Amino acid sequence: MAPTQKWPHDHTNPTPHDPDDERRRREEKRRREDDDIAEADARLEKDERRRRREKLRAWRAAEDARVRAAVAEYVAAGRGETAREVEPKGPAREVACLGCVQRNLECHQRLVKNARTCWECKQRHVRCGNGTGARRRSAGP
Repeated sequence: MAPTQKWPHDHTNPTPHDPDDERRRREEKRRREDDDIAEADARLEKDERRRRREKLRAWRAAEDARVRAAVAEYVAAGRGETAREVEPKGPAREVACLGCVQRNLECHQRLVKNARTCWECKQRHVRCGNGTGARRRSAGP
C-alpha cells in the first residue's frame, strides 16, 4: 500500500494534524494575546496618568483662584475697604431689634429695610447661634 503523501511532514504541503504547525499556531495565538494584554496595560497606564494630570491641573487652578481671591481681598483691605460688608444706611430704629432684646441690650442702630435685627447682630449671627456673638459656654466644674 502506497502512502497518500510522499513527504508527510513537508511544510510546503502540511497535513491537517501536523504537530509542528499546531504548536506554531498556538505560539502565534499566545503571542497575539500577550501583545493585546500589553497594549491594554499600556492604555490603562496612559489613562491613569492623564487622569492624574487633569486632577492635579484642576487642583492647581483652584489653588491659584484661592490665592488670587486672598490677594484681591488683601489689596482691597489695604485701600481702606474692609472685607466685611458695609453697614447699611437706613433709618434709626425706635424699637430694639430682636437680637438685642435677646442679649438684653438697648439698640437704636440703623437697619436695612424690613430687617428684624440690627447690623451688629446680623454680623454676629445672634439669632441663629453661629458666629462670634453667640458662643455658648459649656458647663464647667
